[in-house]
Amino acid sequence: MRVEFSKKMVTEMVDDKTREAFITIGKKMVRNIRDIMQPGSGRVYIRDGGRVHHASASGEPPAKDFKNLAPSISFATSFGDKGGGRSGGGGGQNEINTPTKFRGQHTLSVGSDVHYALDLEMGFGSVEGEPRPYLLRSLIDSKEIIEEAFSVV
Repeated sequence: MRVEFSKKMVTEMVDDKTREAFITIGKKMVRNIRDIMQPGSGRVYIRDGGRVHHASASGEPPAKDFKNLAPSISFATSFGDKGGGRSGGGGGQNEINTPTKFRGQHTLSVGSDVHYALDLEMGFGSVEGEPRPYLLRSLIDSKEIIEEAFSVV
């Protein structure tokens, strides 16, 4: 007895598992990023309306302030799946663009469409000019999740 596999059949099986892995990773990274955005250990000051804000210190993830960045964190796959963001996925506002394949391979993007998101991550425009990393930290924190998700692919 023998079993024959076509390239198309194997590719579809791998693509299905890759898609499932991307969705799992995307959801967990979005949750992780939102969880690490807590009141910081930096400067404390009063915002408009008397609200107290605990800013993040250099090297800490951004502290929640105007409630724009954390809810805007979302993921998208080159398969067309989306999640996170204010709309919860599915074509709403504040979602990152659907990525394209890279060199023929499917991709996963996690991030924010808020205009200052990259500035915070890299330290551009902050008072001290120091990064407030949240994407890279989440990627590093997600190593086991990524390995586990792809162990079935």
